[in-house]
Amino acid sequence: MSRREITANTISTHWVPITGKAARATPPILSAGSESGLSQAPSRPGLTMTNRSGFTLLELLVVLVVISLATALVAPAFNRGLDNFRGQQHMRELASTLRNLRREAIETGRVVALAADYETD
Repeated sequence: MSRREITANTISTHWVPITGKAARATPPILSAGSESGLSQAPSRPGLTMTNRSGFTLLELLVVLVVISLATALVAPAFNRGLDNFRGQQHMRELASTLRNLRREAIETGRVVALAADYETD
């Protein structure tokens, strides 16, 4: 039979039991904490792995410091942008008030005055 003649019907799907050394071997388990990337699973129930994955307190503190520094650098820029937005909003309100006063002066034919109070918001 040539390579081209192999079909799904010609491939065997029977399971063969594993015996000997291969049957007693435990498969390796990936571990984030080991240098080789592999560690052995416990052979008896109740035993724990010696290499535990996770973060140390020092690593967590370093991450918190980096996040704090980034926040400290970004917050002032955010506040400046917010103040600028508030200033633009006040300018739009003033322009609207001036347009309304002009319209009123034209409609009534009188001089209209605008008084500004700097002490209040």
